[in-house]
Amino acid sequence: MRFGIPVNDVYSQLRGISSDRAIGFGDNKVLSVPDPIAQALGLREREKAGSGGVI
Repeated sequence: MRFGIPVNDVYSQLRGISSDRAIGFGDNKVLSVPDPIAQALGLREREKAGSGGVI
């Protein structure tokens, strides 16, 4: 993002990356270290947009 890469592109690349150590259930499930980073980016973008939808 520092170099002008759109947040949506970073989100798309990180969201869903999984490992053998997933933690949690349902919407709170964390698949790997990059996955919650993407979740936080998505939450931030939804809050900025004022909606509950996915970025």
